[in-house]
Amino acid sequence: MGRLPEWLNQLEKLTVLDLDDNKFQGPIPASLGTLRNLELMKLAQNELNGSLPVSFVQLSELVFLDVSWSHLTGIISEQHFSKLSKLEYLLMEGNSGLVLNVSSSWIPPFQLRYLNMASCNLGPSFLTWLKFQKNLFHLDISNANISGSLATWFWNMSSSLENLNLSSNQLHGQLPRLLNLTSLLVVDFSSNLFQGPVPLPNTNCRLLDLSNNTLSGSIPPNMGESILHLVFLYLSGNQITGEIPKSIGYMRELEIIDLSRNSLTGSIPSSISNCSNLYILNLGQNNLSGAIPKSFGWLKLLHSLYLNKNKLSGELPLSFQNLSNLVILDLSYNRLSGDIPTWIGTAFSSLTVLKLRSNSFSRGLLFGLSNLTSLHILDLAENNLSGSIPSTLGDLIAMSQKIKLSRSTALSVIGYRSFWTIKEVGQHKLIVKAKKQDLEYTKSLPLVVSIDLSSNNFSGEFPNKITKL
Repeated sequence: MGRLPEWLNQLEKLTVLDLDDNKFQGPIPASLGTLRNLELMKLAQNELNGSLPVSFVQLSELVFLDVSWSHLTGIISEQHFSKLSKLEYLLMEGNSGLVLNVSSSWIPPFQLRYLNMASCNLGPSFLTWLKFQKNLFHLDISNANISGSLATWFWNMSSSLENLNLSSNQLHGQLPRLLNLTSLLVVDFSSNLFQGPVPLPNTNCRLLDLSNNTLSGSIPPNMGESILHLVFLYLSGNQITGEIPKSIGYMRELEIIDLSRNSLTGSIPSSISNCSNLYILNLGQNNLSGAIPKSFGWLKLLHSLYLNKNKLSGELPLSFQNLSNLVILDLSYNRLSGDIPTWIGTAFSSLTVLKLRSNSFSRGLLFGLSNLTSLHILDLAENNLSGSIPSTLGDLIAMSQKIKLSRSTALSVIGYRSFWTIKEVGQHKLIVKAKKQDLEYTKSLPLVVSIDLSSNNFSGEFPNKITKL
């Protein structure tokens, strides 16, 4: 609590100042610029205000500077860095009021290894001074109001680059078919305006996120053979066509596949079942057809399965009984038929969301569904179900009790050298139909409670027990 003390400048021999994650308020004292022996300064995650003092230019021994998430504002100029020739680690993430204002011809005096200026104002032009940074292994300039295209020099910038995040900008143009950065482990180009075919990263890549662009054409048929060690694959929200390549089954370390919101056609390749570590599979909102592969029952770690808004047909595979860890099952808006199996109630003990809306299910003993004690959302609307509505649906206790649920978010940590990158890779987004409107839920999903049995052929009285949920 309180302000950073002015007496800190009296510690003339100080080499390390670490005040991370406190509640210091007010501006950063300009007098800290007199600590000429300082090599590391960490002021991140405080409640500071004002700008970065220009006096910091005197910190000629500084190697590591972290002022992330500290509410700083104002302009950062070339003057701030003119004497910081030893600077290697620069972290300013989360200071949305900071504006970088340097000349397009600026040549920095430092050689950075780690740069994170996400959510600062770095644009509108791309940072041309980065071409002089030959030692970078971590670069995050996401959500930084940058526009334009990537110059040719960018792909030859640093052979040691392992983590590259340019997401949530307005970058455009076509990406090279092969991302020629040989050490890349993490590639995040999501939420930009990139066009053209889907590129392939190097063979060591662990995370590839190209979602929410305007990429087109088909997924490279050799993708699975080219990046065998990929763990997270995000291609959602593009204009990708063609079939899902069978080679995807070669990527046996995959934990998340998200190909949703494209125009993919053909059947779902059964080779996906080779990805035995799969946690989230999202193929929703495409034009996929045919039956759901029976081999999906091998995916025993599967947590969330989204196949909604396709043209899938046939019955629910009996092998689904093996998916005991399933929490979300969304098969809505397809052409599935047959029974709603009685085993759902016993096989899916952890299920919180069951969406079978707008299919052709004609029968189903719904009594077993009362065993789904974690269920929050049950959507069976727009099918051909008949008979009476069982009163046992009133036994869905998670809908009536205030149960504290997690957000069911997959956090995966990829480590390299002495730093860690944490990417929230599984934030669930779900559409719930209510009063003829599609309501979208993400963070509040665990709080949503819904039963929809409308537009079926049920008869008899509506059970009073359900109204008490």
